[in-house]
Formats: sequence, C-alpha cells, structure tokens
Amino acid sequence: MSTLLFSFGVVADCQYADRDNTTALGSDDRHIHDNHYRESLGKLEETIDFFNTQELEFIVHLGDFVDEHVTKYAPPALEIAARAHAPFWHVLGNHEYWKAQCSEQDILQLYGLTAPYYSKVVAGHRFIVLDTNELGVIKHVKDTPAYEDGAKYLQRYIDAGVLQAKSWNGGVSDAQLEWLTLQIAEARAQNERVILFSHHPVFPPNGSNVLNDEEVLSTIDKSEGIAAYLNGHNHFGAVGVRKDVPYITMPAILQGTTNAYSVARVYDDKIELVSYGRAQDLEVKLQSFKREK
Repeated sequence: MSTLLFSFGVVADCQYADRDNTTALGSDDRHIHDNHYRESLGKLEETIDFFNTQELEFIVHLGDFVDEHVTKYAPPALEIAARAHAPFWHVLGNHEYWKAQCSEQDILQLYGLTAPYYSKVVAGHRFIVLDTNELGVIKHVKDTPAYEDGAKYLQRYIDAGVLQAKSWNGGVSDAQLEWLTLQIAEARAQNERVILFSHHPVFPPNGSNVLNDEEVLSTIDKSEGIAAYLNGHNHFGAVGVRKDVPYITMPAILQGTTNAYSVARVYDDKIELVSYGRAQDLEVKLQSFKREK
C-alpha cells in the first residue's frame, strides 16, 4: 500500500507578453507552436485558483514565466503568483533573458532568487534547481566578449551536428555539475531523496534539450536516490525513463487555448501527476530507496 508523503503544484512556460498570437514550426519539425501570449495571465490565474484548493508544499514554475522584456511583463504575472497559498518557486528559462535589457542580478531579484541554481529541502526530499542557460548565448548581449565565448561553445555543437544545437538552448558548466554531484552526495548522507528541476530537458532526445545533455545525464546516471527530473521548454510535453529515473517534460501554459498544469503527489514508492487541461495524468514508479528510520 503506497503512502502519500506530500504534494506540490507544477506548471511551465507561462511566457506572458502583451503581444499578438504567433504560430511557428517546433524544433522537432513536427509540432506547430500556437502561442497565445495575452491569454497566459488568465490561465495562470486559473491555475493558482485551483492550486489554492489543494494542500501543497509549494508550487514550481519550470521557466519562461514571460516571453520577453522581463522587467515589463513579469510584474503582472508575479502579482497573480503572489496570490498562491503555497510558496511559489521559479526556475529560470531562456525567455527570462530574451530582450531583458537588465542584468541577471536584476532578474534574480525580481523573482526573489539569490542564484540561478539552488536547492531546497522539503519533507525529506532535496529539490535541486539547475541553470540550463549557463553556457551558450542565451544570457549574453550580442557583440560582447561573453556572447562571443558563448557562440564558440554553441558552434562546437553545431559543427558536431547535434540536434539541439540552437541559440535558445543552453548548457550546464563543469562547475555546476560538480555542485550537483555534491548536492546529491549531501542528500544521500542526509537520507534525502532527490528531485531535479530545470527549464530545458535532458531526456528523451529532443531538439529542445540542454546542449550538453549527455554530460548532465552522466552525472545523474551514476547517482543514487534520484526520484525524478521535471522540466519545461518543450511546449508539447514528453516522458522518458532512463536507468529507472523518470524524465517528465511539462507542456506549456502558452500553447493553444487550453490550460496545462498538474499536482504532483509524491508517495513512498511512486510519483503521480494528477493533471488538468492539456497536461496528462501520469504514474511512475520510483527506484528503490529506503530512508533510514
């Protein structure tokens, strides 16, 4: 008999902006992006209203809270998020930096963050938030040394013919991977199960993935106690399992006229997504992990 430990709300890619709808072919060359920017505020409000009827430890938004001009468009969305009864966590997406016209420190301060990657412990679980915008060109202004360095990094993947070698996808540095390894080791020492959040996916293979997804996966593959990896960015959602770890991509609020959000119910032996709108119900078994008494 499974024992419910706690629940949290999960949603991705609100991507609000006061701009007309757009349609475009997705990076997989199959799906059509049907972006309804102005409608995102109403969908976010609906999401928060529902989450407020649930007993949640927190709510996490998996990046791209706005489409562009973060200092202009984040405040009305943040005002809605502030109505949540549960703490509202942010993962930074590539669109946080798009036409930002401000520093990364300004973005962090706006979202109530002290760093672009961080961890929190809730109910005996360590939630690790990665910064998948760190390498590449996402964060940098054109014609600056930082942009040129990022462009060289991206070009390596373009030259190698990597599917996700696009300017809107980023990478994770060696330093951050070392930090991740230490976080996982510390969680293991504290008898905590780990759940990972990021904006870009790392699995299954997709044109929206982290540039160096294999390096991130290598770190996760050799770790114990990883319960799940949840992310946004791919607006259509996806699910994969690798070495007993479920990788779950949440569909975007932005996409189409129908909302998409889930309540993640964490049990001792599984995670269950109870979903609404375009998001799908899902139940995944967790790898064996016994917390010491």
